[in-house]
Amino acid sequence: MKTINKTQQGFTLVELIIVIVILGILAVTAAPRFLNFQGDARTSVVQGVEGAVRAAISLVNGKAIIAGATNAEPDAAGDADTNAANTIEGVRLTYGYPKPTDGGIRAAIDFPNGWVTSEDATTNPTPALAGFIAETVVGTTTTHTTAGTIRIAADLASLQDNGCYVQYVGAGKTVAGGTATLPIITVETAGCN
Repeated sequence: MKTINKTQQGFTLVELIIVIVILGILAVTAAPRFLNFQGDARTSVVQGVEGAVRAAISLVNGKAIIAGATNAEPDAAGDADTNAANTIEGVRLTYGYPKPTDGGIRAAIDFPNGWVTSEDATTNPTPALAGFIAETVVGTTTTHTTAGTIRIAADLASLQDNGCYVQYVGAGKTVAGGTATLPIITVETAGCN
């Protein structure tokens, strides 16, 4: 028969303390990697919206080319919404691309639920982003600059500079009859974390 040594029935206090210290060190070094999931998720969603905006402008521009609506210029007030010829399937156009307005780019894509644009910010004084919504017409009716800008974000606070948003600058022309500049899409992720 074997006899059992009754002095070895479990871990010693020193062994338990060493295991706790090792687990503590692992937690301290590994935790920061897992704590920023929310910021990474916000960044990914903003980049997904950027992809949706790029796809939407390509699709709308293709339809505008087919319909012959690539020369849609804003009227003297800078707003092309008064001309029905400047609309493709409910999306307002400027030079064959979605306007940088809620009636343009926002009508072209489905934003994530609850997302806002800088046009929404004009109805709320904080943040004050009124400068981001309007297209402008400079000079006479033969010289246009129509590269209005709109920002798209999860909430109003994210629309601020260094926020977490997609910015869409619409197509424009510097001289009537010239070639339209392409829309510019940028992503700001500094405030996503």
